[in-house]
Amino acid sequence: MRYTQFKIGFLKLFLSPISANDVIPSTSNTNTYSSLTIPSFSGQSYLELPTLRHVSKTFEIEVWFLTQKPQGMILYNGQNSNGNGDFVSLNLQQGKLVFRFDLGGGMVSMQSQETVTLNEWHVAKLNRDERQASLQLDDGKIVRGMALGALTELNLELPLYLGGFRYGIIAK
Repeated sequence: MRYTQFKIGFLKLFLSPISANDVIPSTSNTNTYSSLTIPSFSGQSYLELPTLRHVSKTFEIEVWFLTQKPQGMILYNGQNSNGNGDFVSLNLQQGKLVFRFDLGGGMVSMQSQETVTLNEWHVAKLNRDERQASLQLDDGKIVRGMALGALTELNLELPLYLGGFRYGIIAK
């Protein structure tokens, strides 16, 4: 069985639908299993979590996902609800993964070279170390980007949004 996993450091959240009969291995004992209901996102829903912490200088994010549409928001965490300020986002646009962030000196945008296959599981790997960042879809080519200017810190105040955004659609 495969499932969607959103992982940041020690935080693990399962984010995709499975049936009530599906089971996942327990992390405490590999011989036991736990039933788990996982939310799915229809385009009208989202999950709001506490803001990402300890990511001002560096982060590694791994997101497992299954999509039925070639566009949509996977995650967004920003500084201000009006869309201004620092942010980090991962979206699907025309079947490509798009990783964007802004440290205050201008937005950086990276797009996967590979296209996601609908109704199949994928993993997105996002890395940022100060101004440098990378995106990888599955085992595909690593795409790299660098923030402009001298700013190196990511300042986030809003909650972390998965699957959508409370304040409506923003251009990021």
